Amino acid sequence: MKYLKFLVKLIISIGLVVWIFFNIEMKALAGAFSKANIVFLLIGVIMVFARHLTNCFRWRECLFDNKNRVPFSYLLFSYFPSLVIGHIFPTEYGGDILRINDINKKTGNMAQSIGSVFFSRLSGLVTVAIVFIFISLIRFETIPLPKLSLFIVLAACFLVIVFLVIFSDGFLKKMLIRTGVIQINKITSGKRFNVALSLIPDYRKHLPLIVFFSLLSILFMTVTNWMLVRSIGHHVSFSNIVILISVLSFISIVPISIGGIGIKEATFILFFKELGISAEDALAIGLLNRSIQIIFLMGAAVLFPIRNRFMK
Repeated sequence: MKYLKFLVKLIISIGLVVWIFFNIEMKALAGAFSKANIVFLLIGVIMVFARHLTNCFRWRECLFDNKNRVPFSYLLFSYFPSLVIGHIFPTEYGGDILRINDINKKTGNMAQSIGSVFFSRLSGLVTVAIVFIFISLIRFETIPLPKLSLFIVLAACFLVIVFLVIFSDGFLKKMLIRTGVIQINKITSGKRFNVALSLIPDYRKHLPLIVFFSLLSILFMTVTNWMLVRSIGHHVSFSNIVILISVLSFISIVPISIGGIGIKEATFILFFKELGISAEDALAIGLLNRSIQIIFLMGAAVLFPIRNRFMK
């Protein structure tokens, strides 16, 4: 069954890649890359680093009272290599396992370890959903893809469920949100996960700072993609970029392709098509996005051989 799922994901990724390249002209794509401004690309790389550094601060806040027991350098040497693992797995949640184990080694508290990663992930998704709905409602007539109204409804439903999960302890035990936590739960005991959920009151106390870092992360993601669009000579509003990264964020949690290959690029093409940007330029933006992520991950991979030296 496991191999069948992998095969289906592989077929979807290959199918999307074939569809993409059948609908573009290679010469026009090469022309789009030739227009890329290296300065904007470098700023994009810096913004990617700033975003992940912010996410690391958010994760630290999700450790609650244990955060002072875990040095920030320890978190950095756990978080950045985990991103590399996350991009090797079919979804980006594979690296969460590494982070959970690292925190458990330091604190001896598996429930807290699971809870910190879960709450950090959940906070990011909830904040993205709220910002997405807010931008969609105030700029609905100007955003691309008016059909996103259905997506708005789905995001609203997601927020209602999360609200019940966070603020209703009884409902909490009856329903788990189907994110990477389900995958984490497979290699940990259900009892430990239930204990992790009991940390909800602490989560509420630390919510302001967690939300602040989540909003900062969204800002860095927005600037990154805005810079990529500018790098090849197009102008797109910040609000439209927020809509794009919101869609990409929710697509990333759906494990229907290998590492999001094909899905993300197709999203770029369909989204920017509504803004009058050619498929070739849109694909170039998507590939540049993936390229700066790879550049960043190559830097993060360098930490693997030396991480044990800094995590004692």
